[in-house]
Amino acid sequence: RLRTVPSTADRRMDAGALRAAVAADRAAGLLPFCVVSTLGTTGSGAVDPLEPVTELCRSTGMWHHADGAWGGLGALVPELAAAYRGMDGLDSLTVDPHKSLSVPVGCGAALVSDPDRLRAAFSFRASYLEGGDDVPWMSDYTVELTRPGTRALKLWATLRHLGRSGVVSLLQRYQDLAAYLRERIGEHPGLDLCASGPLPVVCFRVRDSGEGPRTDHAALAARLQARGHAYLATVEHSGETVLRACICNYLTTTADLDTLVGEVLAVSEQLAGVE
Repeated sequence: RLRTVPSTADRRMDAGALRAAVAADRAAGLLPFCVVSTLGTTGSGAVDPLEPVTELCRSTGMWHHADGAWGGLGALVPELAAAYRGMDGLDSLTVDPHKSLSVPVGCGAALVSDPDRLRAAFSFRASYLEGGDDVPWMSDYTVELTRPGTRALKLWATLRHLGRSGVVSLLQRYQDLAAYLRERIGEHPGLDLCASGPLPVVCFRVRDSGEGPRTDHAALAARLQARGHAYLATVEHSGETVLRACICNYLTTTADLDTLVGEVLAVSEQLAGVE
């Protein structure tokens, strides 16, 4: 009952394909009820088009949820605002402060436009759960009856320390660092940039010389990690495994990115058999 919607050349959800899939299911007697968009895909940082998806949801009675686990806060950055147009029309949104805000792992949030819908779905009354209406029972708004209070404390402390302007500056710094890394990669004849979204995800490959086997980027990333000077992941890009750098740590500097590029080149030479 899960429908995967094709993406366009820029790796965003194809709104036309979504509309066709919904129409086909309804014609078959099925009842589509929810669309999940992505605000910053893990693989490339692409942001799905929100307005046409919300328009379809409103016309068909569906719920529009957006996965903004690590990219949702990008809406605060002025240079990214256009990509998030229509965000105010979402029914719900997830955000994980333990990613872009460096809050300890385990701190995530689900935001909804109408909290009364959560209460209607999750509230449960028993004689041992009676309370007043002045202070809401948080168990009425989620599947958890109780939860560790320190989750919210971590986020509160971070936001209290940074403030709104500090959060924006932090996210903009990640954008600037990603631009620097893309520039470094673009300048080197042995590296190729791959298409990516507007967020600070940089996908790239080692350019093949045309002689010998193609670069095994998974092996390259594993050896680079083992060397201990930098960390780099991989991701599938147009059917090929390539390198993926995601910048979301406040300690990252341009010097770290220089080290990363140097490590990629050094390991690629090792794999090619060059001493």
